[in-house]
Amino acid sequence: MRLFLNLLLGLGLGTAIVFGLSHSASAVASSGSVNHSIYKVGATVSISGIINGDVFCLGQTVNINATINGDILCMGQTVNIDGKVIGNVRLVGQSIDLNSAVSNSASIVGQDITTENSSSIGKDASFAGQTTSLFGKIERDLSAASTNLTIDSSIGRNANINANKLSIGNSGRINGNLTYTSPSKISAVEKAKVRGSITYHRSKPTPSNQGLDTFYAGIYWLVALIVMSLILVAIFPKIFRKFNPEWGKQFWWRLLVGFVAMFAIPATILVLIFSVVGVPLAIVLLLTWIAGAIVSMSFAAYFIGSIIIKKLHPVLVVLVGSLILGLVELIPYAGWVLGLFAYWLGSGILLYGIRRSYKSKIVIK
Repeated sequence: MRLFLNLLLGLGLGTAIVFGLSHSASAVASSGSVNHSIYKVGATVSISGIINGDVFCLGQTVNINATINGDILCMGQTVNIDGKVIGNVRLVGQSIDLNSAVSNSASIVGQDITTENSSSIGKDASFAGQTTSLFGKIERDLSAASTNLTIDSSIGRNANINANKLSIGNSGRINGNLTYTSPSKISAVEKAKVRGSITYHRSKPTPSNQGLDTFYAGIYWLVALIVMSLILVAIFPKIFRKFNPEWGKQFWWRLLVGFVAMFAIPATILVLIFSVVGVPLAIVLLLTWIAGAIVSMSFAAYFIGSIIIKKLHPVLVVLVGSLILGLVELIPYAGWVLGLFAYWLGSGILLYGIRRSYKSKIVIK
């Protein structure tokens, strides 16, 4: 019965994500004061009031107008954030509008991104989008990759930018150094708005649809990761709990095992192929390795979720972890590096868990 309920929950959440929640007419609203974290899924997600905790949400339309004493991690087709956030903001969407005072950092991935005049980001900001318009103040560093990027606000320190077209508006100020990669240089008027040094790297013009294709590919991977992880955890919750390491020594050992396996397994496959007689075994090992590499991301996601929320249902734990991991991998440049670390961690968790289970069975016998 428990397996059936877990599978039903996983399939339900997975199906909702796959169909983009477009078939749901439900609306979820929170008002007043809430002294815990909020997890919301719906066609339209609306949150208001005072939230003394983190906000995790997924919807076609996400509207948040609240004081959040924690972090926001949300994904939607249209995302509007107002109010005040005493934490970090991590957003993914097609159209994203930030009109909020964010105390810490912000990482936003979207097709069209806008930070309004009244918005502010207290620490660092990372953006990846097709059209990015920055009108709100950023207190520290800016990292952005966009087809069209407009800076019409104050950047407290340095800016590292990759853009097909970079514009610095009348209210734009960069109080540190500017490093940018673009097909063309900014004008002399724009250069005067940079207090520090300017480093320019020329790039070839990028087709307008290339950045969009990359964005949609990232979203596809995010959705696929969430659905796969939900179903696996729904079917095998005990395995994920048993294999999941604690933060500290166990974590670093799993990471090391995954790192070594990334080189040892392909080397073993090559040796078997060159031995000729080992070709069938090499094919089996190759297919197993590919399947394990895919599944390993779910174990990494579960570990991330377990660090943040420990007492919720395993399906919800892996949902939060998958959202965070998928969002992190969408961050320009650093995303693929962090994704590689997640692969090492997940592979190490899987291999170490299998080895420990095998040894325990031998001892029992």
